[in-house]
Amino acid sequence: MQGIDYAIAVIEFQIAELHRMAGKQLENEYKYFGIDSETGNRWYNFDPHTNLECGARGLGFADPDEEDEIPETVDYSWRLLGELLETGRYYE
Repeated sequence: MQGIDYAIAVIEFQIAELHRMAGKQLENEYKYFGIDSETGNRWYNFDPHTNLECGARGLGFADPDEEDEIPETVDYSWRLLGELLETGRYYE
């Protein structure tokens, strides 16, 4: 998948996964150490803030030890949004 189709697919996937985990895995008090969904996908971040923050770190846009600078060579695209959200799901 490319572009906006990929971004939409990631958003739909994450919404569906979080709905399936509601009342089950999401109730685990240790969930931020990582949990597996019913479909076998690993999750570390469950809210928009941590998902976006960890996605940015995972893609190299934010380093807590350095000033946050976005590389000039980034290809801003819908695909990047999908990658940001997907990386945010599993980046510790």
